[in-house]
Amino acid sequence: ICMFDLLLGSPGETRATIETAIRLMKKIKPDRVGISLGVRLYSMTPMGKNIIKASKGCLSENPSLFGELEHNDSLLRPVFYCDASLGADVEDWLHGLIGDDPRFLLGRRTDDDLNYNYNDNPELTEAIKQGHRGAYWDILRRVSEDINPL
Repeated sequence: ICMFDLLLGSPGETRATIETAIRLMKKIKPDRVGISLGVRLYSMTPMGKNIIKASKGCLSENPSLFGELEHNDSLLRPVFYCDASLGADVEDWLHGLIGDDPRFLLGRRTDDDLNYNYNDNPELTEAIKQGHRGAYWDILRRVSEDINPL
């Protein structure tokens, strides 16, 4: 049993590189593929330092950033990078690439039913009450495949 996590949207990411990653995942067929569209920035990483330096105290002017952009040059509150060149419709486009393949876990900001966030996930909470144990993504996989608790 195997899960891959893809962090998509880093500087230089293109729709072509995302398509390549999705094709590879479909080819190698892991049990699940978690997708994060946008990468969390941390102030002490090279990427975080570069973004802070380039923003000159005004994160909100960078079209590739979202999250807590005001008065947050320390990046202590969450700030994420998703390359703006991917386009405003990248989330819908990515859902189109994935289709209805249940192995792919990609939330959608506009649809809570597609969100695989583990926090306050009723399906996951119920499965744990019923005795499921293990990695949360694997519990959700077993529930979707009608596999009994371990």
